[in-house]
Amino acid sequence: MENSLAQNIRLQQKQSISPLQQQAAELLHLSRQELETRIDRELATNPLLEEDTAPPQENAGEETEPSRDDGARDDDAPSELDAERMIWGDDLPVSAASRDPDDDGDFWSGAPAPPPSMEEQLASEVATSGLDDRMKELASCIIDNLDARGFLASHPADLAMLCNADMEEMDRALALVRSFDPPGIAARDLSECLRLQLARKNALTPLMEKLTEKDSLDEIAANHLPRLAARLGVSMEELKKALAELKKLNPAPGSELAPQTLMPADPELEIVRRGDDYAVVSSGSRERSLFIPERYEKLLQDPNLSGSDRSYIEEKMRSARELIRALRLRGDTVSGIGKVLIRTQRDFLDRGPAALKPLTMKQAGEILGLHETTVSRAVAGKYVRTPRGIFPLRYFFSGGYKSSEGEDVASRAVQEKLRELVAQEDPRDPLSDDKLAKLLREEGLDVARRTIAKYRELLRIPSSRLRKQY
Repeated sequence: MENSLAQNIRLQQKQSISPLQQQAAELLHLSRQELETRIDRELATNPLLEEDTAPPQENAGEETEPSRDDGARDDDAPSELDAERMIWGDDLPVSAASRDPDDDGDFWSGAPAPPPSMEEQLASEVATSGLDDRMKELASCIIDNLDARGFLASHPADLAMLCNADMEEMDRALALVRSFDPPGIAARDLSECLRLQLARKNALTPLMEKLTEKDSLDEIAANHLPRLAARLGVSMEELKKALAELKKLNPAPGSELAPQTLMPADPELEIVRRGDDYAVVSSGSRERSLFIPERYEKLLQDPNLSGSDRSYIEEKMRSARELIRALRLRGDTVSGIGKVLIRTQRDFLDRGPAALKPLTMKQAGEILGLHETTVSRAVAGKYVRTPRGIFPLRYFFSGGYKSSEGEDVASRAVQEKLRELVAQEDPRDPLSDDKLAKLLREEGLDVARRTIAKYRELLRIPSSRLRKQY
């Protein structure tokens, strides 16, 4: 065997993504609220990046700095570059030795605190209840064992064993927690939860006690109301009146104490009518304009600038420029999606959801010259305000059907027709899935019964048996 060395040349194509492309793709996927948070973070961490908050002025392009008329120069006055160094002085990174020991560098110390959780709110009531420490300890143990609905996740006997307490002590602590608001908190199941709420309202009548039993609740959920009325010995009118009171109760009282984390829809685009046509404009909160002040470009021309400071400025400047370009690309792409909607969904804008046309992300990408995955990122978590209301951008992308007249109809338009048919039905004789499919066929839409059932689930429409009213 002989060892030898050889050198070979091979050409190979390899696809790579630039930092700008990577950042643009990341920003494109963010919702409006997430983008606002990202911009705030970049402004806090990059001293070269600034935001234009001033309203546009008529003479914005004119110089506003005063000039010296006498032409004399004060030798003691700082030069322009010296002034720039003064301005920059607070922004340059400092060594650990020279850093203010009281400055922890926390940019988010002034951010608002998150809303208190259910457990924190109940613990606050325990702290101000005026009871002895032992009762507060047991009450805290109960609160720690509540689930998201506010129900008691462990049996009181198990909690008594856990806290080394007797059942009398645990029952007193449980009664204390159940006296807090909202009514029904710390119940062991739905039946007990409803009874606690009725008792707080002094409305726990014998009929209500029977209605809140598990068997009765199961019959109510299955809409077996005639059978339930016969078993309880009451008329349908009496039963319906009692059920109306039950519907006023909260089956998950813990939700009243849960922090509100849902954000309202903040439309990023708006489609408005302009004469006989439509146009895309920005919507929601104001557009944020970021820029790099010219003084930093001048500062880089200073021959006295140290190497470390120069490297730091160049790095931050490159990062700021990439962010500004990525934001511009994001805005152009999202705006392009709005223009595609005007081009393809004109009937929807004129007549509403029933006139929605089929549109896939691949088709939108072909119109814009983009890949369909880019379109998918562009519509994720974003909303558009239209003359027909506010809709998620994803709402406009779906497959469809061919009507008997050869017209393209989006599946979402079929769902809207289904919703209309159910809204117009006789509640004493609701339409079955077979009848709904037949009615749609009469309108030229051949939709299978199993598809009707799938659309009902998407629209959260119960089956005909559960929709029946007596």
